[in-house]
Amino acid sequence: MRSDPVGLGEAKLCGDEMIETPFGTLHLEHSFPTDASSARLFDAMDGQRAAQAHCWSLPLVAFATFRNEQVRVYDADRFGDFVVFDSLA
Repeated sequence: MRSDPVGLGEAKLCGDEMIETPFGTLHLEHSFPTDASSARLFDAMDGQRAAQAHCWSLPLVAFATFRNEQVRVYDADRFGDFVVFDSLA
């Protein structure tokens, strides 16, 4: 894990990362908050809302990452472009 925290604006939100937030430093391991970071988010101001926002945002972030990778790898960046995968390899 990185030894120096990054600001939320510079955070990649993937892999192992330390992120400086208004709630304190949060730690991500394998793109997920550690147990301590999850507890800190939950306890912060209205933690239930923060935890709920994180859970509800995961599908959107995954879909955006999938789309961005299709643009990067297959150059499918025009409206209506799509990629057909013939296999899982």
